[in-house]
Amino acid sequence: MASLKALSVVLLLSLNALCSAAAGQRAHCVKEPIPPLEPVTQAYVDSGAGGTPIYKLSYSAARASLEAAQAPGSPSLDTVDYKELEIPVGPTGSVNIHVFRPLGTSNKTLPVIVYFHGGGWILGSPKTHRRLVLDLVFETDAAVFFVNYTRAPEAQFPVLIQQAQAAIAWLHEYGYKELNLDHQRIAFAGDSVGGGMSAAVNFLSLQKGRRDLVPKFQALFYPLTDTSKESCTYQTFFDGPGLQVKTLRWMINAFAPNKSDRKSVLASPLLASDGLLKQLPETLVMVAEVDPLRQEGEEFARRLSAAGVRTTVVRVEGTVHDFVMLNGLAQTPAARLAVQVAGLYLKKALLGA
Repeated sequence: MASLKALSVVLLLSLNALCSAAAGQRAHCVKEPIPPLEPVTQAYVDSGAGGTPIYKLSYSAARASLEAAQAPGSPSLDTVDYKELEIPVGPTGSVNIHVFRPLGTSNKTLPVIVYFHGGGWILGSPKTHRRLVLDLVFETDAAVFFVNYTRAPEAQFPVLIQQAQAAIAWLHEYGYKELNLDHQRIAFAGDSVGGGMSAAVNFLSLQKGRRDLVPKFQALFYPLTDTSKESCTYQTFFDGPGLQVKTLRWMINAFAPNKSDRKSVLASPLLASDGLLKQLPETLVMVAEVDPLRQEGEEFARRLSAAGVRTTVVRVEGTVHDFVMLNGLAQTPAARLAVQVAGLYLKKALLGA
C-alpha cells in the first residue's frame, strides 16, 4: 500500500502539468500522440472496428449490443447470495435494487458497497456489470447494493440522481435491517457516469442536510465529472480508440438535453465549490490513459485533494475507457490491477483491513 500512496502523490503533483488551466478555464490544449495499447486491449478494440457506431443505433439496439458483448464471461449467480427488490422511494415511485453477498452470509451483518453503474446513463444493467460487481464482492467480503436506476432517455436529469439518493436514504433508514447490512459501514463505487453519480448523490444528500448519508469512502473508475464542457483529452481521443467523443455527446444529450442543467453540480461534479468538495469522503480515482474522460477524472482528483480530501489518483497506462467493466478485458493486467487496488482501499475503509 505504501508504494500505491507514493504513486498517488506523484500523479497528483503532475496534474498541474497535464492540465493547462483550472476547471472552467481550459483555454489551451496541446494534442498528445495516442499512446500504444497493451496487446489484448488493442486486439479487443480492433475486433470492434468497422461496426456501426453505438451512437447511430436506437437506444434499445445499443443496450442489446452491450448486453450481448458482456454475456461471455458473465459469472453465474450461484457463486453468491443474491436478492432483487423494488423499494418504494424516489421521484418515479420505486427504484430497482440488486444485492450481491458472499455465498452463505445471508444471516450475517455485512458492510456494504453501494454501486452506481456506468453505460452513459443509457446502457448498463446488473447483467452487464455482474462480473465486476462479483469481483468487488470477492475482493472485499462485503455486500454490494446495486442501484438499477431508470436509464436515459426514459428518465433524465435530475431524476436518475434523485432515485439513487432516495435509495441511499432508504438503505440507511430501513433497508439495512431488511437486508442485514451495516449502515455504519458504507462505501460508494461507480464506473464512468456511475463514478460521477457517486459524487452527485453525495452532493444531493448534502443539499438536503443529510451529511449522515455521505459514506466512509468512494472508489471512482474513470468518472465522467463534467457534462458542461469538453476537456483537452476529448480532442486527443476524439475518435478513440475505444470511447469516441460522438458517443459521449449522444449520451450527454440523452441525460441532460437542457444545456443549462449541465452547469449543476449534480450533472457536473467538477464544477462544485471547494466548500462542497471538502465534505466528500476519502476518494480513489482510477483513470485510463487512453480515454476522453481522463483529464476531467484527474482534475476532479486534483480539486478534491486541494479541498483537503484524502485522495488517491492512479492513471493506468495502455488501456481504454471501460477497461474495468468490459468482460473482454477482465483478465488484462490493467483490469486486475484496478479491481485489486479498489478492493484493497474499499476493504480498508469498511473493515479496517
